Amino acid sequence: MASNQHDIAQGIQPDHLTTSRLFKMKEHCSASFTVMNQLRRDNQLLDIRFRIGDHAFSAHRVVLASCSPYLRAMFTCGMKESTQDEIMLRDIEPQAMELLIDFAYTGEIEVTTENVQDLLPAAGILQLRDLKTACCEFLSDHMDVTNCLGIKQFADMHSCPDLVKKANRFIVRKFADVVKTDEFLDVPHHILCELLENDHLHVENELQVFTAFLRWIDYDIDGRAPFAYDLFGCIRIPLLPKQHWENVFTNHRLFQRSRECQAYMRGYLMGLDFTSLSLKPRSPIATIYTIGGRNSQKCLNTAERYVTEDDRWEELPCMKQVRTAVSAGSIDGRLYAVGGECETKFSHEGTLYLSSVEYYDPIQNTWSNVAEMRYARSFAAVAVLNDKLYAIGGETTQYCYKSVEEYDPVANTWSIVPDMHTARSGAGAAALDGRLYVLGGQDRAVHYSSMECYDPNEKRWYMCPSMKHPRSGVATAVLGRYLYAIGGRDRHRQAYYDIVERFNVDTNTWESFPRLTHSRAWPAATVFKNEVYVIGGYDGQLRLKSVERFDEKEQKWKRSGDMVEFRAGCGSAVL
Repeated sequence: MASNQHDIAQGIQPDHLTTSRLFKMKEHCSASFTVMNQLRRDNQLLDIRFRIGDHAFSAHRVVLASCSPYLRAMFTCGMKESTQDEIMLRDIEPQAMELLIDFAYTGEIEVTTENVQDLLPAAGILQLRDLKTACCEFLSDHMDVTNCLGIKQFADMHSCPDLVKKANRFIVRKFADVVKTDEFLDVPHHILCELLENDHLHVENELQVFTAFLRWIDYDIDGRAPFAYDLFGCIRIPLLPKQHWENVFTNHRLFQRSRECQAYMRGYLMGLDFTSLSLKPRSPIATIYTIGGRNSQKCLNTAERYVTEDDRWEELPCMKQVRTAVSAGSIDGRLYAVGGECETKFSHEGTLYLSSVEYYDPIQNTWSNVAEMRYARSFAAVAVLNDKLYAIGGETTQYCYKSVEEYDPVANTWSIVPDMHTARSGAGAAALDGRLYVLGGQDRAVHYSSMECYDPNEKRWYMCPSMKHPRSGVATAVLGRYLYAIGGRDRHRQAYYDIVERFNVDTNTWESFPRLTHSRAWPAATVFKNEVYVIGGYDGQLRLKSVERFDEKEQKWKRSGDMVEFRAGCGSAVL
């Protein structure tokens, strides 16, 4: 028989074929786990049972060991549990254990607001690192001013350092709103002390910090008065108005209960030496930032921010790169400068088109580079959606783009998303209702009035109703349910516009809006304190440093304080 098999093999083997062939079932692993899961549901071949209180869960050791390093060690490293048919588990909720066993067989689990607080610690115990990370990302995505303090404490308790950092950063930036919540009133005193000590709280003045401290004390003054003296050391008393101190010292019931606080305040009011106390102001509260652009003489790398209380602008550290036709966006307390162009003597056309990106950190007061875009883009539109930064269209000497790139600041990577229908340079872009809207722009031959929107879930662009006026160099802003298209120009008509239109996302229609006080092409626009601001630009003769905002009550545009620099082709965002 063996001889016959050998003869057959020789007879069917032409010289040009190999002596072996690999057969591989693409769905083998998935199909196998599906069968094993069915065996579990049918109570067949089970060899381990976990008990949590009155609840019991049966499974196959090999399946659980394949996905949980903790259980693999329990079953294979000579622990007493390796020979037991039933194992008692603690510190895992029954509902979470049921979901995790399903996850071991299927690789799928639905994280919800109801189960995430049970799933995350259970995933940590069983060393399911990817699932624990998914739970952290879920909590991060659902973080707001009402729950950020609780998420921070929860993340700290369960050793999630990245989530702790994100919560800390959120709390620092939203301090003024966080301290108004009910959750703030329940925060432990050591957490409050850590918060009040922070150099980077975004507040208008130290009085906001002191007011928050008194609100926390007043919630349970008898129980919290013993902590007051230690918390005083976290407040920058010399930065508070003295008359406010005198009023509080005279009237607040805290000083009737705490002799230490009485003595502390009396010494301060008598002018005793308190030079050991910090005189350093906290980080500035949220405001408008403007970067780059061009004045009448050169491209700029300068940056400035709006000082609300004085209606003026102040200069900031310069960007690393000179940039005009630059776009800006803000994510997680950082201001990003994206692409643009600058003058160079190393190119025959005298222009260098930029793919580089950098961000400003207001806490560190520094600029830092991040990953470059795949393509150099001048006059690109930029918008932020779901904590991702999108660079849309733009141009170089040779190309006008319809391509779009997406930046993930966590991974520090750019990726390509589907192209727009139309190549656009000098377009406007904004995010509204979970979609990206891009409008206007030009492709060197045509100025567009058209608008299209991108759905990131469907990864698809849709055409939308067009504006009344075709234009490039148009700025955009979103306020409420409206998308604003502001200024711009039509090169073929040599027109520089003071026109404003707005798109109603609910009715899917454009409507007219009061005109600007000044024609502006290539301005920047943003929304601050529920008002639309329009910044700089070019009126056909001059680059501008003027700023205007729309007064909703009076239904007209009003001038705000001028910038330090004249700027057109600048970028702007709120931090």
